[in-house]
Amino acid sequence: MDLSTWGLRLGQGLALGYHRDQLLTVPLDCRIVFIIRDSAELRHAQSLLQQLGQEPLCTTTTPD
Repeated sequence: MDLSTWGLRLGQGLALGYHRDQLLTVPLDCRIVFIIRDSAELRHAQSLLQQLGQEPLCTTTTPD
């Protein structure tokens, strides 16, 4: 989830102005989480991780 707001914010301190938050949800059966910058890096990471083990990978992407 991507949330952008303008105004006054209370919680984790006091803020006035623009604020942007991103929330990622991870399935409970995922044991290790990697944050990957782009699709080329994702393909490379998937290739390396598949060589390490036989368990299926859970992967997802976020909108750009």
